[in-house]
Amino acid sequence: MDSRLMLFPNPSNGIINLSGDLMNEGGKFTISLIDLSGRVVSSEVKTISSGSSMNLNFGNVSEGIYQLQISGNSSIHSTKLIIRK
Repeated sequence: MDSRLMLFPNPSNGIINLSGDLMNEGGKFTISLIDLSGRVVSSEVKTISSGSSMNLNFGNVSEGIYQLQISGNSSIHSTKLIIRK
């Protein structure tokens, strides 16, 4: 897992909390959830205040293994997310 991006709980029921050094930078980020076939199942642009954490709700997504990707500030960070209901 990328130390600049931490998410919990993982596995999750679809509701996750993001934190880490990346959140300390603040700014506008694109948050994408990508399934194992490479299909983007969810994508949204969020503005993150410097030093904050963020809650995300992927409750409408099917159970499975996904890649959570956050891009912004000239960088891309990703980590695995397991959704179990």
